[in-house]
Amino acid sequence: MKMRTLEYVIALYETGSFKEASERCFVSQPALSMQIKNLEEWYGVKIFERTKKKVYTTEIGEKIVGQIYIILNAHNSLDRLIRNYLNNDKIPISIGAFSTLYPYLMPKIISIIKKNYPNFEISVIDNNSDKLIDMLYKDQIDFVFLAEPIEDINLHIERVFKERFYLSASVDNPISQKKTVTLKELLQEKLIFLDSEMGLKGWILETCKSNNIDFSFIKGSSLLTIREMVRINEGVTLVPELACVNIEGLVYLTIEDIDFYRNICLARKKSNVSREEYLTIVKLVKEKINLEK
Repeated sequence: MKMRTLEYVIALYETGSFKEASERCFVSQPALSMQIKNLEEWYGVKIFERTKKKVYTTEIGEKIVGQIYIILNAHNSLDRLIRNYLNNDKIPISIGAFSTLYPYLMPKIISIIKKNYPNFEISVIDNNSDKLIDMLYKDQIDFVFLAEPIEDINLHIERVFKERFYLSASVDNPISQKKTVTLKELLQEKLIFLDSEMGLKGWILETCKSNNIDFSFIKGSSLLTIREMVRINEGVTLVPELACVNIEGLVYLTIEDIDFYRNICLARKKSNVSREEYLTIVKLVKEKINLEK
């Protein structure tokens, strides 16, 4: 029995698809299927029931998968212990964040992590949430900052802070003369959203529907593009709190009658062995963000 075969079992269990499992493990689908079948024949039990549409885990398969997680965690812990020893106890940790959070959060936490835990060797990655989750599953990254909702039972999630949204408008827009705006006033403006934040747009649509309010919107391809469009008064946008930086020609207004916000979480794969480092970073981020609010 090889560790690689056990990893194939976990990949199939977590994805429920031979195609996705083989892609995650960088192996051909027939090879992955054959290795799992050989393991089942070796033990004389079926771990998975295969149908044309889906793969199901058997009752004994669920128990076997639980033990495989324990075996892989123990193996990874041993491997990490040896690597840390050979690296003079340096602990490599990779952290990812999605693009509208990365430039504002990561610089704030990297310095404090290095200051408090100099043995942590931090590398950071900027990408969209789907890609970062895929990297988690492929063990290409340790931890990822994500915005709720996160519907993935194979990830361990810790909420680290709540980030409010503010209305950003041009100084040439009459609404900029106000200190606060109502939801109704906001929705009379032309709203601009990032393609990657269509979830936020959907949430606003639901809010407006429940309040019998109509609004129009356009999409932008990048945060910089949207900021420039807002600055020249082509529309307004919602900006997360950490991104409310001083830019000439822009103002940020509080929305007074509704709380637009997103919950930011730190995620890790449940089978990731770096639990202590994970909890350490969760604690540091909570402290850092709370100090600045």
